Amino acid sequence: MISATPLYCIVCDDARIEIGGKEILIGIYTVGLKINSVPFTANTCLWFIVRWAGEGATTVSARILGPRGNQLWTQSGAARAVLPGLESSYLFRNALFAVEEEGTYEIQWRTTEQEWVSVRKFPIFTSDQAVTAR
Repeated sequence: MISATPLYCIVCDDARIEIGGKEILIGIYTVGLKINSVPFTANTCLWFIVRWAGEGATTVSARILGPRGNQLWTQSGAARAVLPGLESSYLFRNALFAVEEEGTYEIQWRTTEQEWVSVRKFPIFTSDQAVTAR
């Protein structure tokens, strides 16, 4: 049996794989997403760092929950443990944030064998009162 524990998730505009397996993340949202108004739609990528255990393949899924806990987006894909016990990345493209209201959105992850796990809280706001981390 295989398990995959997500350590963190980066929300970005795009990700590319270069020669030698290096990954380039483009347009990283470090704090959250500031938008002009609602409704708003953002097409992003969710880049997870995952620790694998066991061997074999499984199906992994990610989803985005709105501030009220409603599911806004979900996607699944096949995954295989590359080096059990070590970390690697997993990318979901076209992660759609369909924003109807300001608030904190939640990004979750699971494998077929596991329950949903919250990986990141992601604020989306329209005001200039955002706190920037520097």
